[in-house]
Amino acid sequence: MRPQHRHDKNQHDEAAHAAMLSLSWPTQSWFPPLVDSDSPLPWPSMELTEIASGKFFRHLPRPIGAAAAPPFRVRFETIDLVDARTGHHAAPHNHPHYEIFVIDAGTYLAAINDVAITATPGQVVVIKAGDLHTDFCPDPVRFRVLRLRVEPGPDSKRSAALFAEGAAPVTQVIADHDRALANLADRLVEEAASYHRFAAEMLDLLAAEFVWTLLRRLPIERLAAPLADTMQARGFASELQRVFELHVGDNLGLRELAQAMGLSERTLTARCRSQLADSPTRLFVRHKMEQARILLAQTDLPIKELSAHFGYENPYHFSTVYKRVHGVAPTTHR
Repeated sequence: MRPQHRHDKNQHDEAAHAAMLSLSWPTQSWFPPLVDSDSPLPWPSMELTEIASGKFFRHLPRPIGAAAAPPFRVRFETIDLVDARTGHHAAPHNHPHYEIFVIDAGTYLAAINDVAITATPGQVVVIKAGDLHTDFCPDPVRFRVLRLRVEPGPDSKRSAALFAEGAAPVTQVIADHDRALANLADRLVEEAASYHRFAAEMLDLLAAEFVWTLLRRLPIERLAAPLADTMQARGFASELQRVFELHVGDNLGLRELAQAMGLSERTLTARCRSQLADSPTRLFVRHKMEQARILLAQTDLPIKELSAHFGYENPYHFSTVYKRVHGVAPTTHR
């Protein structure tokens, strides 16, 4: 009977903790409802190609040039829910990792490296690793504060730099009018309070999504130099992939590809070789043949129709190119 008693006690403790959490973070705020005049950005329309009668298709591959692993790892530490009805103050301090404040209501006043900043709902504040940070909010304020590590850093006790050195603290206040970051904070709170066996892994994934969502809102020059260089290279690869997708049914040579990219033939070739380890035309052919492989597996379209879809007038030529890229005839993947 004793094991059953411990099980019941654990369930009681979890229920009590959940009740305490709901009391400390009221679902109905004492602040008036916020009205955001900016509506969320619409999802981009997805154009599908009719590849057979009644069947529409679009293949979205992993971006070319993307590394097998991200340039850093994000590790969730904590998330605090602060409902300061009589104001909030914190003495000057710094942290070896990141603090990110998601402002939910009221006005958040602070100093970052002795420079005053202000943030309101629809904004987040990033406190970088090593920043000197002070809070001085005389009026009611409500926020979540996410603490996370970015690894590997310069040493085991400090997070990696994500932002350019010397930027003005005001640039660490970042708009969140579409509430993408606030919504991710909601999910982090929910996951942290779940105490699920997979919670740690989910929290790390959500924290990483939070960081990448935040970073993609910033101009490239506001990122730390190594990260900015990586993202610049990714930008070139993404644009090249977009051109490939737009012209998947065309036979573009080096000159036409360079014109579509707005680059000289020499520059396009040099960047493709240095960043993607191949020539522009071979990369284009590989893009086509990967799409062809997917369509062979997904449809029963004749080889003649597939070859025409990818801009090859002669099915034999298409099959020859396919075998050169994949090492087998197209019918092998049917």
